[in-house]
Amino acid sequence: MDLETVIEELYNIPDLILIEEEKYYNAKNYLDELKLELHFRKCDLYLQGFEGRNQEERDALKFPHLKELLAEITMAECELNSQSIRYNYLKRKMESLSVIAEHFKDK
Repeated sequence: MDLETVIEELYNIPDLILIEEEKYYNAKNYLDELKLELHFRKCDLYLQGFEGRNQEERDALKFPHLKELLAEITMAECELNSQSIRYNYLKRKMESLSVIAEHFKDK
């Protein structure tokens, strides 16, 4: 890796980090919205009288009404984790490139 390539990547990487950070927070907001929707649906089911003898029975009664939303929440959590990985990768890459640039500067 030569100095010009390092400088070019250091110049471009902040914009990439910004894009990934925005994607991360959009994914986080979407997940939060889904969790709020889940809470509302559980409240509605409770008000409709979904009561069992114990928590497991209540969960079993509610599950058919919540399974699509629960699956969507799982997918949103996976997307959030993926965004976090990409964002952290770019931050580490920028730090590494900065160290490499310092190395070239010292020569």
